[in-house]
Amino acid sequence: MAFFRNGTLISTDNSAPYTASYTGTTGTDVLTAVATDDQGGQTTSSAVTINIASNPPPSCSITSPAAGASFITGDAVNIAANASDNGSVTQGEFFVDGVLLSTDNTSPYTAVYTAALGNHSLTARATDNAGLQTTSAAVAITVVNNVPPTSSLTSPTAGSLLTAPAVVTI
Repeated sequence: MAFFRNGTLISTDNSAPYTASYTGTTGTDVLTAVATDDQGGQTTSSAVTINIASNPPPSCSITSPAAGASFITGDAVNIAANASDNGSVTQGEFFVDGVLLSTDNTSPYTAVYTAALGNHSLTARATDNAGLQTTSAAVAITVVNNVPPTSSLTSPTAGSLLTAPAVVTI
């Protein structure tokens, strides 16, 4: 059995099961096999067309915090991202408003941001073992100043008349 790639012989195999392998490069290959019997008769297989893609970049997405989340100045904002690849992910990087916050070389990929006043955009970037990178969609968060709590007395009501010795519950 003779095996062809784009019309060029790549291998022969004289014993069943007949197989061949080759290292493909990016692009389209047309594969055929030609069987030859002991009398020289030949039959060519139907052509099989395959596409070989280049190594795709990793995927990356922020899983926490949720888009639109609000924090108070000084809060520790825990950021987490998922990253995957057909090879391996070698690092995850975290950015706040486009500025590198931290790098994590092990999954799960996480970072902690000390919340500063304002509206911020969080992104993560994954790098795979081939050096390809993907940046996640941005997640918007809002950081506000600490708003003091409110308080009010609901009991006793203003002007209440109590008899001594009175137990007053507030």
